[in-house]
Amino acid sequence: MPLLVDPTFYTAKEVDVHPRALIQIDPVYPLDATRRGIAGSVTLTLRLDETGAVQDVQVSDASPPGVFDQSALDAFHKARFAPAQKAGRAVKSLVVIKVRYELAQ
Repeated sequence: MPLLVDPTFYTAKEVDVHPRALIQIDPVYPLDATRRGIAGSVTLTLRLDETGAVQDVQVSDASPPGVFDQSALDAFHKARFAPAQKAGRAVKSLVVIKVRYELAQ
């Protein structure tokens, strides 16, 4: 009996069309980091379903740790994506994205 729902979260290498954000995602720069002049980055792993909805977001790396994590998580939990496609159909996908936080000059 064939599966009706594909449970696999495909990586970028496994899909024909990559997911893309439907609107620009702008994480909020934490006020404390601004005051202290801190810049950094957060690497997130997102699990998107076949409709492009975010099912899960996890921090896989952060520099410096704990400063920008919540800002990145909040921004990407609310994001919507056009789904990834494989063989002409929408599929679940696993996305790794690096969010950079840089102070304006």
